[in-house]
Amino acid sequence: FFREFSGWALSHDDWEDKLQELANDIRDREDADTSGTFYTVGYSSPWVDESERRNEVWIQKMTTKSKFTVSNSGSSNNDDNEDELTELLEPTLVERGIGYEIHRYPQSKWACTKAYDVDPIKDPMNNWQTMYDNNPFMAMSKTAWKRRPMNKMFMRLYKYIIGLNEDNIEIDMTRPVTTKMIQQRRSRTYDEEMCFYLGSKYDQDRDPPRPIDRQVMIEERQEMTFYVR
Repeated sequence: FFREFSGWALSHDDWEDKLQELANDIRDREDADTSGTFYTVGYSSPWVDESERRNEVWIQKMTTKSKFTVSNSGSSNNDDNEDELTELLEPTLVERGIGYEIHRYPQSKWACTKAYDVDPIKDPMNNWQTMYDNNPFMAMSKTAWKRRPMNKMFMRLYKYIIGLNEDNIEIDMTRPVTTKMIQQRRSRTYDEEMCFYLGSKYDQDRDPPRPIDRQVMIEERQEMTFYVR
């Protein structure tokens, strides 16, 4: 299940608000994952206008038919104003019915890294709109932003795609960037896993370059199916 929204999502609180909206929408669904695990998904570079930014929050649907199946609660899938120069992981339209579509994403390879025991209460970007006069660029220029686990994971993966790998190969930036948020039992902390899609040239039998940083891993994801309304 997923919810799409525009605007800036710089803090855990920003994502949590949308997660709660999605959770309320699907509270009667018995096939929704209630473990506390969810995904944050970003499609836009910092230079995309606030009204045109695309973000999504995902909750996994429990199923035996697919390794990873989610469905959508209110999405437009309109990429006309997105970063058109970066490759987008494109779905195939499987079925179109009255008021819904079924999209299938292909098997794909991702570069991933993790952060552990992240406390959302201590996120320095919580309430960033008030602290920085609703200016996301001011917020992202601060040392507190650079020290966030989310930013450290992003920079670790970014170094990998600009050539910090065994073959010194540069890999183009793509969309989306996903972050899996795994809530820990009897704790308010999360383990987080951020992943960069490595592009269509690595989707088949071609292997991506091996990371030099041991904290970066290559992950192969199976097909993903979305129910879109």
